[in-house]
Amino acid sequence: MRKALSLIAVFGLLASLASAAPTCFNSDARQQEVFTHAGRRQPPTKPYDDGGIIYIPPSRSRKNTDLDEMMWNLIRREMNTTYHEANYKASLIEKVCGEDEFGNYIAKCQLQILSNPVIRVIPTRAISKDIICSTETCTIGLQESVSVSTAHSTEVSVSITAGAKPFGIGMEFTTTLGYGFSSTAEESTALSYEFHLVKGNIGYIGMVNAEVSAQVHVSGCRCRDFICEIQCTAPTMSETGHHEAVILQNGIPRSFVSFIYTN
Repeated sequence: MRKALSLIAVFGLLASLASAAPTCFNSDARQQEVFTHAGRRQPPTKPYDDGGIIYIPPSRSRKNTDLDEMMWNLIRREMNTTYHEANYKASLIEKVCGEDEFGNYIAKCQLQILSNPVIRVIPTRAISKDIICSTETCTIGLQESVSVSTAHSTEVSVSITAGAKPFGIGMEFTTTLGYGFSSTAEESTALSYEFHLVKGNIGYIGMVNAEVSAQVHVSGCRCRDFICEIQCTAPTMSETGHHEAVILQNGIPRSFVSFIYTN
């Protein structure tokens, strides 16, 4: 799903910046502004790692699948983990079946891990509306807080409430320091960069992330008191769902961000 960003257009001819209209046209933007390069980061000629977010220069050959493959390669290279199944399950049961802030808990809880937690790609999605460069050269500026969600973050299931603690107890990154998990299935991050385009370029800014995901089945009785627990002779609830979190590096959702051509 595409999320509207503040898209900022810049002229390639800096001398005319102060008086001319924007040269990059966003066909559905809410606002556009003209700014100079003064005090701003110069667009990269190669990937730039901004402490967790890797900005990729625009490339005619790049499509959504290219960013996905780059993230898969990064996962294979940097995100190897050691999985401690008993620790993970014990922590997951505590979080899913234990008492919540309202005093509810799952009595006689039975939890089955249907698929062990694995790290995988959150596929590339558009984080801007469509962009069209309508003059000789222009620069699209990206300056927005973007929400990063896991693949099943909208799933209605008791397992979604487990948070990051079970992952932190049951999984250990073995190759690279600085990696961790978001506390919920959604995490926000601030983006700030520029992408150079030329006349006729059409596309959008795309972003790919990584997540950790496990599928679990939970059954038991939802209770608030001991009488309910005694009366629980057969499960009154049975749910299958995903326990997921966004992969972080240095507290930032691990991302690749780039301009994706559509023409």
